[in-house]
Amino acid sequence: MSSKYVREQFRAAWPVLVPTIPLYETLNVDPDHSQMPELWCTVEFYAPNEYAASIGQPSCRRESGTIELTLVVRSGTTDSAMNDAAEVIRDAFRYWSVPELRVTQIDPPVATKGFSDGMWYVAGVDIAYDYDRFI
Repeated sequence: MSSKYVREQFRAAWPVLVPTIPLYETLNVDPDHSQMPELWCTVEFYAPNEYAASIGQPSCRRESGTIELTLVVRSGTTDSAMNDAAEVIRDAFRYWSVPELRVTQIDPPVATKGFSDGMWYVAGVDIAYDYDRFI
């Protein structure tokens, strides 16, 4: 799981940068799909590695990871709503950075990622990041 700082900064940025797409927390929670809007998103955080990026005092420890977004749209329509939502997210976060944290890559949507009960069209958008901690 990504560092607390990464998770907090991303969650704080979402309603400012992407106010039109609701973000739901679904880790360890299965939301009532009948109560969900036509379009929504959820997030998971992965930090596959951390390494020494510099030596000295202070030294930089770089965490490289992925913020995995799952976009969910009611099925039975074209993919335009999904693709439009993905572009909104990609445009919002493409150059996003806060102190010590920056986006390094943001991928186009990949269809059918994660869960689906047949009522939803599901796709993923991955945001790669670097988080530099100076210790």
